[in-house]
Amino acid sequence: MTPERIYEVTETQRAFFQSGATLDVDGRIASLRTLRGAVHDYTRRFIVAAAQDAGLSEHMVLAAEIAPVINDIDHMIKRLPALAKGRLVRRSRLHMWGWSRSVPRPAGIAVAVTAADMPVQRALMPVVSALAAGTPLLLALSPRTPAVNGIVERLVQQFFKPEQITVTTADNETTEAILGQRFDACLCSAPRETAVRFARAAAEHLVPAVIETAEHRNPAIVLEDADIRLAARRIVWAKTLAAGQTAAAPDYLVVHGAVRERLLAALRKELEAQHGAIPSASSAFGRMTDNAAYEEAAAFLTDGTPVIGGDTDPAGRFINFTVLENVQPDAPVMRSVTRSPVLPLFEVQSVEQAVELVNSRPAPLALYVFSTDVFTARKVLDATTSGTAAVNDVLVQTVYPALPFGDAAGGGMGSHRGEAGFFAFSRLRSVTRGTNFIDLPFRFSPDAGWKQKILRYIIR
Repeated sequence: MTPERIYEVTETQRAFFQSGATLDVDGRIASLRTLRGAVHDYTRRFIVAAAQDAGLSEHMVLAAEIAPVINDIDHMIKRLPALAKGRLVRRSRLHMWGWSRSVPRPAGIAVAVTAADMPVQRALMPVVSALAAGTPLLLALSPRTPAVNGIVERLVQQFFKPEQITVTTADNETTEAILGQRFDACLCSAPRETAVRFARAAAEHLVPAVIETAEHRNPAIVLEDADIRLAARRIVWAKTLAAGQTAAAPDYLVVHGAVRERLLAALRKELEAQHGAIPSASSAFGRMTDNAAYEEAAAFLTDGTPVIGGDTDPAGRFINFTVLENVQPDAPVMRSVTRSPVLPLFEVQSVEQAVELVNSRPAPLALYVFSTDVFTARKVLDATTSGTAAVNDVLVQTVYPALPFGDAAGGGMGSHRGEAGFFAFSRLRSVTRGTNFIDLPFRFSPDAGWKQKILRYIIR
């Protein structure tokens, strides 16, 4: 979009917001129901588009893209009346009559810049949050997923007014134009340079921003007492879903030496079980989103010694599920913003060593612990920091609407999706209503010793 068009959109959305049209909770619920029906109507088109952009199978689109969005919509329809009403707070001893309430109000107009991983989720989750919060949204989609972007734009144009939701592509010109506008809430999932620019723009306008970058590496810690078969199945699934390009996928393995060989054997077995003897022929194995991502990810294979996989197909942008050993902690595969099915393995001999290795790196978006001992798993969680975490599973923590999704400090700030997304696009207003039937005289001048005694008694 041109700067003139971006300006026109933001002014139209601001006028729509200031009209009060977004305050009605029943109207917001109706919009969410409209979105739910639209997603169902467009599911077949999303399946085709996601296959073009990321090589996702129909099963994966339904399970990992459409189902989480529908789940998020249903959760917000159910919870919105209570969330929008706010909550009563306890009375203060200095204000013993009347009532006080914390009430969410629509933030104003919002901008959301999305990443390329899981493009349907990335595009539609902010729409759910904005409709629930009553906040008009300018949605800027990653240019790396053109097929999905086109379907999202058609859906929004068919079912929503431009003053509610407007969709564009976050190319360089559009990004510059958006940064030049005044907005009231910001969600940005982008490489660090772009994310920092949006955070700076939000700071200049003194508005909060949810920032998520790609500069984190998510560990999967497999301890001595782990269920190896279960761990292998879930790790292979997560690293072949969208070719491992999801932001919360495991990025490296931290494995206790006592189970290293068993885990490698289980990973080989699961790879064949899920994708056959020739994984490149599997429709469920994702592809790299574009040639640039493929070339960078293929170069990761030289960062260590492949002990599983290692084969590629440039024509199909395919990289097999690969486990690398002898990887240096600062190798490109451990610091690039590009994600892939390549999984470095680091061996440790104790829980303490595993924690030390994880803590030696920037805090991840997601941390995974495989252990059958709840106390050991809790020990790892207590000793580490991450935006999200799961024990004996992967990715599932990112699709619970009641759980916030966001990076840990250093990799981003704030949270979104589900209820967290509602509050990201809302502002909390503190409201107190006093009583007309009584006035506490010690509140008012003139000073008197008896008033001070009462106050000292209250604050004792």
